[in-house]
Amino acid sequence: MSTTLDKGMQSLRIDDMALKSAPVPQATKKVMRPRPKFHKRLHPSHADIPFIPEERDTCTHHYWHFGWPISDDLVNNVLDTYLPNYLNDDHPPTVKYACFSGLVKKLTQCPALRFVLVKPNASAPWQSPLADDGEKAVTFLMVVSDCSTAFFKKRPTKDQVGRLVRVFGSEPCWMMDARPKSRWHEYGHTA
Repeated sequence: MSTTLDKGMQSLRIDDMALKSAPVPQATKKVMRPRPKFHKRLHPSHADIPFIPEERDTCTHHYWHFGWPISDDLVNNVLDTYLPNYLNDDHPPTVKYACFSGLVKKLTQCPALRFVLVKPNASAPWQSPLADDGEKAVTFLMVVSDCSTAFFKKRPTKDQVGRLVRVFGSEPCWMMDARPKSRWHEYGHTA
């Protein structure tokens, strides 16, 4: 409602049209905050860890891991580069991957690297030699996981992630475990 005073209050006009055209406030809906892009750093030296994909909210029977998918070709290339004669002998996959893991831990000074198996996708379609017969899985070098508070809080530093990116040639990503949560103990990882 608006009022207008003319000629020193000799004429007063009330305009109700302003009321009719003003929007009536609606009941406000609860607006959810947008999902953060990165998890909160636990220490200033920690690397930025992107937020776990929203797909995790609907896939409640599998853990999610942050790290790098590892192909057998990559393992062979790294071993051949840093231990040239190692591949001359025929090693079982478990021994070869353990040697690779130890080498990467030394090169990157990142001791919290663990192997897990993740579901294949378009960017990582290869089959892991560490998977069970008939199991479709990709070898994955995990640095952070949502499997427990301890694995989630043990985060690499910015420098460690930088060195890992140089070794693997790509940025880390979140991927879903190939095995259900009930089989987590089979990896043998402890915090």
